[in-house]
Amino acid sequence: LEFVGTVGNSTAPASLSVRNANDVTFDSTVRVSGDLTFETLDDLWFKNTVGASDARVRHIRIDSADNVTTNGIYANSFVQVDNGSTGTTTLNGIVSINGASPTDTLIGASIANDAIVLGTGNSFSASGTGGVRLYGQASDLTIGNATFTLTGTGGLAFRAASSIEVTPGDPPVTRAGNIIVNRGVFTTSGGQVVMESPTLLNTNVSINTAGGNVVFQSKLDSQTVDRTLSISAGSGNVVFGGLVGDTRQLSSISIANAGNVTANGVRVSNFVQTAGTGTTRLNS
Repeated sequence: LEFVGTVGNSTAPASLSVRNANDVTFDSTVRVSGDLTFETLDDLWFKNTVGASDARVRHIRIDSADNVTTNGIYANSFVQVDNGSTGTTTLNGIVSINGASPTDTLIGASIANDAIVLGTGNSFSASGTGGVRLYGQASDLTIGNATFTLTGTGGLAFRAASSIEVTPGDPPVTRAGNIIVNRGVFTTSGGQVVMESPTLLNTNVSINTAGGNVVFQSKLDSQTVDRTLSISAGSGNVVFGGLVGDTRQLSSISIANAGNVTANGVRVSNFVQTAGTGTTRLNS
């Protein structure tokens, strides 16, 4: 199914829904004032922008599509649910969110697929109450070209694959993917930043939350070269749930300000905390 011209060129339709199709391609811009929904597709390709900065789509929802490619999203919310799909979601250009999902006010953008690629010129911005969640379901999650700037109250959450493999006669084996950070600027306005899977820094990383918590739930390592991590959390807590520098150390960790700071094993060349309003615990 191919949409050749602009959708909503003269008057934007109130909604557009596509179900039970094979490949769906939009060759030009898409303008829909209400909801844009897709269900049970093979591939979905937006060759141009969806919505505009002054004419946002109310809500975009993708249920069960394999490969999804976007080239600019302007919407109040954007949700992709991985209902057994086995593809890659590639996000090129701007993803600009200005609200929250009609069914979950904590979500501005929630994207799940086997793999997620943050492609050419990608940047995430969210100015409403909803946060941004990126979940790679079957592989590493690579944060490559994107910057993340949230000026609303929402937070950021990232998760790589965590699958259980069963071989007949052997016990189940859990294989966790990694969050690989190749470009590291994360800014929120009170929302938390959470890395839910083992994290590898392939660049120097800066996290500024203006009062939101910063949480690394699992281990944190440099990937190939020792990297720096700078955190400004305001009154927010900083938690390193797993070992830091277990496989490859960080060159430095700098915490400008925070509430409580908790670490559970740190291998780093230089650790500096400038200010804090709570308790710092460095457990072995």
